[in-house]
Amino acid sequence: MQLELISGNVKQAMAGASSRDLWQVPLDKLNVIDGFNVRVDRAEHKAHLQGLVDSIMANGFYQNKPLSGYVALEDGEQVIYVTDGHCRLEAATEAVRLGAEIKALPVVVSPKGTSVEDLTVGLVTNNSGHPLTQYEIGIVCKRLIGFGWNEKEIGKRLGMPASRVRDLLDLVGAPASVRDAVADGAVSATQAIATIKKHGEKAGEVLRAGAAKAKAKGKKKITRRHIESALTPRAVIKALLVWYDAPAGTKKELENIVKLARESIAR
Repeated sequence: MQLELISGNVKQAMAGASSRDLWQVPLDKLNVIDGFNVRVDRAEHKAHLQGLVDSIMANGFYQNKPLSGYVALEDGEQVIYVTDGHCRLEAATEAVRLGAEIKALPVVVSPKGTSVEDLTVGLVTNNSGHPLTQYEIGIVCKRLIGFGWNEKEIGKRLGMPASRVRDLLDLVGAPASVRDAVADGAVSATQAIATIKKHGEKAGEVLRAGAAKAKAKGKKKITRRHIESALTPRAVIKALLVWYDAPAGTKKELENIVKLARESIAR
């Protein structure tokens, strides 16, 4: 496809159109709400940030991708909070530290009547460039529950079934070992949820057994096959042999794996 474009007159082209204010805001005037951003600081997130920094260093900050902001009145002062575009703001700040000449960033402010609940929903619905992970969406769901919303209301606003909202709430309410495995990318949110549904409070132990099996296979990510193969009679025998020679501190965990395997065999 060949296409030739000649720059036109923006004001004439926009005659009859309406616009929201786009502001060029100095970097030192942009603030973030502590704890508002639900991004989990993991390897994938760090790689995404580095990609943004490299892009800004090479091409500058794209003016057609403004940040979203909310103007709040605090102690008699007007404060601008970034509510969408946290990664771009962080990348721009890092680029400036590395020598990029950026004085201000484009910001579109939220209209009057925007609530904290609206801004929270926007964490999911506005992140099309680098969508939140399922675990991060679960954190948003939990926050909306705290606002008094039910699963059906949350699902409607986030564009998902209420059953999926319940699954994500189960995920963020799971033991730390399960949440950490998902956040670190060791297991998918879908597999973690399936494990929680099947094994309940023992999900963490089951995933640890699956992780050991995955590691033995040279894999970093736990799959359903790793979990199932870790709970076979053969796995029970191996775990018992390891338990026999294991230090006292690790025997309890191995005993739990053996117990889970025996329960699986008995089904």
